[in-house]
Amino acid sequence: MRDILLLEGSPLVKHDSRWQVNNRRDAWVAYGRRIFDSHLDKFKEIAIAVLSEPDPKFELGLELRFAAALHDKVLAHSTHLRKGIAETLALLGCYPSILLSCSQGKAESIANAVVREVLGNSSWVVWASLDRLLPTIAEASPESFLYSVETGLREKPSPFLAIFDQESGDVTGWNYMSGILWALESLAWSPNHLTRVISLLGDLAEMDPGGRWANRPVNTITEILLPWHPQTCADTTLRASAVKVLLEEHPIIGWKVLITLLPNVHSTTSGTSKPEWRSYLPIDWPTQVTQEEFWKQSNYYSDLAVTVSFLDMAKTQELIGHMSSLGQLSCMKFLSHLHSVEMMSQEESVKFPIWESLVDLVAKHRKYSDALWALPSGMVDKVEEVAAALAPKSQRLVFHRLFSEQDYRLYEDRNFTTEVSGKLVQQRLSAVKEILSTTLLSGVLEFAQEVEFPQKVGEALGGLEDLTENDLLPEYLTTKIAALSQFIQGYVLSRFHKGEWDWIDKTVSTVWTIEQRARFLSFLPFRHETWDRAGALLGEEVSEYWKIAPAYPANSNDLLKASELLMEHKRPRAAVSVLQMVIYEKQIFPAELALRALEESIESLELLNRLDSFAVQDIIKWLQLDENTDVSRLANIEWAYLPLLNRLGGGAPLTLEYVMSEDPNYYCDILGLVYRSDKVAPSDSAPTDAQKIAAQNALRLLINWEIPPGSKRDNSFDGAALHKWIADVKVIAAESGHLRVALNYAGKVLAYAPADPNGLWLHRSVATVLNDRDADELRNSFIGQLYTKRGTFIQTHGEDERILAKDFAAKADALDVQSYHRVATVVRKLAKGYERQAEIDAKQGSDEA
Repeated sequence: MRDILLLEGSPLVKHDSRWQVNNRRDAWVAYGRRIFDSHLDKFKEIAIAVLSEPDPKFELGLELRFAAALHDKVLAHSTHLRKGIAETLALLGCYPSILLSCSQGKAESIANAVVREVLGNSSWVVWASLDRLLPTIAEASPESFLYSVETGLREKPSPFLAIFDQESGDVTGWNYMSGILWALESLAWSPNHLTRVISLLGDLAEMDPGGRWANRPVNTITEILLPWHPQTCADTTLRASAVKVLLEEHPIIGWKVLITLLPNVHSTTSGTSKPEWRSYLPIDWPTQVTQEEFWKQSNYYSDLAVTVSFLDMAKTQELIGHMSSLGQLSCMKFLSHLHSVEMMSQEESVKFPIWESLVDLVAKHRKYSDALWALPSGMVDKVEEVAAALAPKSQRLVFHRLFSEQDYRLYEDRNFTTEVSGKLVQQRLSAVKEILSTTLLSGVLEFAQEVEFPQKVGEALGGLEDLTENDLLPEYLTTKIAALSQFIQGYVLSRFHKGEWDWIDKTVSTVWTIEQRARFLSFLPFRHETWDRAGALLGEEVSEYWKIAPAYPANSNDLLKASELLMEHKRPRAAVSVLQMVIYEKQIFPAELALRALEESIESLELLNRLDSFAVQDIIKWLQLDENTDVSRLANIEWAYLPLLNRLGGGAPLTLEYVMSEDPNYYCDILGLVYRSDKVAPSDSAPTDAQKIAAQNALRLLINWEIPPGSKRDNSFDGAALHKWIADVKVIAAESGHLRVALNYAGKVLAYAPADPNGLWLHRSVATVLNDRDADELRNSFIGQLYTKRGTFIQTHGEDERILAKDFAAKADALDVQSYHRVATVVRKLAKGYERQAEIDAKQGSDEA
């Protein structure tokens, strides 16, 4: 390597005792002759051992994997070594002819054998551990990789099911299917692999339980086949064949993909993973498709979608919503089918959803006729003709459309106005009145159970004058049928809006059961007038109302009273949501109320209200600022809700952080929840669930701690308190066997110390602590956190690093001038590190250029 380094144009580079290869292909070509069979045999042994290693971080729960290094759950070999081995594997599989000193076929057989050995019948942990290396491994031996995926899909249970389960949507989470998808995307560029890849992605898509990450198998299929931006070198005929195979093997997934492949002005793509080692893409591969190719592919997908829809009424209805994406010939073919004798002879219940979708389509395209996606007016006329032919003979079915949840579909004008809304209300009144006149109340009740939004039927019925309340009340107040319950709620609200409280007082009878009275009151606006009547009408049984009342105050003046009453009647989680509104309205309320609501919500078994995490954060932030808050209770609350509190989300456990900064004993207790004492032998007993939760909370608190000892709640800084805290921690932690880790976290939090009032960038008391002769552990973790505080950043080819290097060099000089030479030394090392990084990044930028 040293000999090669000295050669002109050498592919090797050496910086600060670190060896790098500028161009692996060039090095392979130049020095491949030096590799023999014995090297390959040894490499095979090493590659299998290194790449088969399961990542120990998967022994931790999802929420702790981001901190795997702190738990010593790290791979035995570095990511650089694993990446290098995977790339060498790719070179063996892609450029075997370069190895002239090796036996014929030896290199490829090694690549095939390693891939099959590593991935064949492997657990999900091995697949997930390789993740980002999988595209490179796939290119090393495409056949072996695809075979391994097929094998994994056939296993019972499949390892891929477990990989899907590892997905986490939080900021520290990851989707471990990404590497597999990227690998398949890379292979899909080859015409020889396209159909096989699409079929495998179909298998994965059927297995996919869904999640928050957009990188999903079904989306990958679409991106590979997009007619306007295909991510494969296969021709249109082969792409069309792949879609047919997908439809045959995975009809549901195939249909979903087919719909997304139809031309759409809103379609976007960021492209798929491209092969890095295999020459699947020609050098002159066009970045855009021709108009001819685009329309050929689009028309094929349109025609195929129409043909497939003939076999399933649900697909027919769905395709109506995509008619503007169909080619003209396909559109006419589709309309002909809808107007066919076969379709016209269907039962009205079958034709109804088709008719309704067509009517919605006509209304939408008339309303937005000037939009780019709108159908031509002539085509809209043809759709309207077909809709008229399919229209239900039953007026009652026609009325169904008026009672959907999406009122905007029914507005003739694209802008909402009181007049438009009033017109719709009158249409609903007329519909219910006609049903009532022909089928009496029983017909209206049946109709309410058929429509999408029963509450609107109740509102319309309540708007009619000639109706006797006794026909409905109180009999239907306690119905167990969900649709009728919504219907009666709409009816009660409608009558209330007409007659207001006089109607309420005349209607409710003491003859009704407690349950009927409570249910009736729960339908009314959640305000003090309702609460007063609940007390009067239910007496000692008033809690029956509060158990079921939807806690959405209708008047801001009632917010505080609502929260108090909710607490009184064991609804703390509902009270938390209401108190958030109180805070938004900037109303004054006692801290005691908020503390109780949060405390009681921890163990609450409320059925109507889930705990609102944003409300919890807002109330805790309010309590942190309120001078009347009991700090000890707030600390316990922050501990209970710690998983919800983080600075990125707008909240932090400031009380707990202050307690750690003020109380050395508490700080050391927190450390003991996570870390084993150096003086205690490892235990074979598994921790309890309570111990696991406590350890997770404690670790989260320590990692995110940003309030250094010495900090006062009035934002001042007490250097004497810092010195005493450090001294006490050393004594306590040394005795408990946690000294090293105690100093490590203490050094990190000192990176958040304020500047000194006299102008030094670091408070003098902090600099004094760090400058101590025996403070190596504190200094090292302090400087590490200074580096980490930078957070995520974009590559600027060294420009930002040069600025940081200059800044830290100046800070080191400032410390030196004040005689803090030991701290200055580590800060200067950080500056030098940024200087070196700037040089490396600048060189990489020029090499890329």
